[in-house]
Amino acid sequence: MATWSTVRSDRRVWVGAIMRTLGLGLVVALSATWPSSASADTQPAREADAFVDSVGVNTHLHYQGTVYDTAFETIIRPKLLSLGIRHVRDGAYTYAGAGPDDFYYQRCRELADAGIRFDLLTAIQTTATNATDYSRLPEVEDWCGGAVEAFEGANEPDVQTIPDGQPGWVTQTVQGQQALYAAVHGSPQTSDVGVIGPAVAWSPEALGDLSPYLDYGNWHPYPGGDCPGCADVYGQTLDSWLPAYMAPSGDKPMVASETGYTNAVNAPPGGNRSVSELAAGEYIPRLLLENFNRGNVRTYLYELIDERANPAADQPDAHFGLLRNDGTEKPAYRAVQAMLRLLSDPGPAFAPGALDYTLTGNTDQVQSTLLQKRDGRFFLALWVERSVYDTGARANAPDDVAARGNLQVPNQRVTLTLGTPVAGAVLHRLAPNGTMYSQTVPVDAGTLSLNLTTRVTVVELSVGDSQASVGSTMLSLVRAGWTLLRRQAPRLERVRVVQGHRTFLRFDLSEAATVEVTIERLGPRRRVWRLHVHVGRGSHSFRIPNSMLRHSSGSRFRGRLVAVDALGARSKPRAVTWRSMSR
Repeated sequence: MATWSTVRSDRRVWVGAIMRTLGLGLVVALSATWPSSASADTQPAREADAFVDSVGVNTHLHYQGTVYDTAFETIIRPKLLSLGIRHVRDGAYTYAGAGPDDFYYQRCRELADAGIRFDLLTAIQTTATNATDYSRLPEVEDWCGGAVEAFEGANEPDVQTIPDGQPGWVTQTVQGQQALYAAVHGSPQTSDVGVIGPAVAWSPEALGDLSPYLDYGNWHPYPGGDCPGCADVYGQTLDSWLPAYMAPSGDKPMVASETGYTNAVNAPPGGNRSVSELAAGEYIPRLLLENFNRGNVRTYLYELIDERANPAADQPDAHFGLLRNDGTEKPAYRAVQAMLRLLSDPGPAFAPGALDYTLTGNTDQVQSTLLQKRDGRFFLALWVERSVYDTGARANAPDDVAARGNLQVPNQRVTLTLGTPVAGAVLHRLAPNGTMYSQTVPVDAGTLSLNLTTRVTVVELSVGDSQASVGSTMLSLVRAGWTLLRRQAPRLERVRVVQGHRTFLRFDLSEAATVEVTIERLGPRRRVWRLHVHVGRGSHSFRIPNSMLRHSSGSRFRGRLVAVDALGARSKPRAVTWRSMSR
């Protein structure tokens, strides 16, 4: 079972961005612990794209006057989409007058059209935020273009200031969570949207058992400047803190809705200790892999961009971004981008195989993650889990500020011995600036000699005489257009549009496949909505978001569908056009 350090400023972790109770949530399942030991025999792989899909990022698209507002089109949108992250955590705003024309919801829809999906945070009544009107969450789902994956309970409610005359944080949080769950799952429009529990900073046990009112537990496991898998100065590790934070959610899967590193290297002692940009560039890919190894299905990094300029680097809350405030890329941004590009493999679910391997040599603190793509290639991520930055933290003593700085960690030589036949290998290494470079290497009698560092190295292995290799060959044949395999492509039939109170796109599918759906509103108010979803054989129906249909009476629409099976075989595209009814 995975764990993280707690949010204790006198130990390892500082409470995350407490400026306001704003936007974010996520879904993480800790139902299984996957092996991370680098010395193994036969180890099962996991889907490479499952790792990619486990990564999300926090944004503050509603922060007017900040770079999120003033540079949305020039920095935020293009950098977010280039990063390759599919999931964003932000806020659900239901204040009086909120609606689809608000700049915030317009930007949500713009990102939704590009394929981004949202986890949206709700709020209790504090001096900084108004309590969420839960009855309006189905409207919020529409305002976001139908792209809401989850709604989340209160954000760090135990460190918020409650106005005089209002119930305390415990009462508000419990009652709010109950109302949130009832509103989301009680509405046909949002019944399939997830409900995340509150993320409590200090006292999760105070909430009692909230498991009947949530689908996922929640917490904010900031490493506080330590390396992701390292013990802090008091000897606490990843497995020390989780039980307390699971108390409100029981055995429900957990979500890490905020985690990351600040680069305010000149900040005062204590609090959430900072690391250099160079160190964060090494830690953050490891942080994502460590979480993934422990069963997290998603980890939201905090946050996309530094919220404000702070050249003195002495304000921690101004330096959590993957991007600097001017939009330039930190090493962490490039490293995450490179990892996601390397491992992206969208498509229907499949059953990964296993790899027979062992690591020998200097394997102390060497960690691993084994992944596989649909074409049969294995990707073995390896790294040395050691600290690369001295934060100055000292046990039972003041911080040694003068000791802050990057650390030199020796490389470790290991030998990878493969029991599974492989046809070739490519090493993908992260550089100090976060970029990735690749090198084809020979496999000598089933062995590879590797020089491992604290930066992630991914060993790509093309299997030899194995079932996965056969699958890869079949994929190549399909893409080459062999007639025999082309006959096995999925078929889309009876594509039609049904209009009424809601508008649905319906179709029949001959076999399980990923269906690529594109809906385009034609004319001067042109908009495009895209969806990729894996469905089984049979009849299916997708509701077209109201955001596409609003103010569209009499407008013409065009829909296009393509089904792609596990081997990459594509159906004949099917198109349908229609004119919207008066609304």
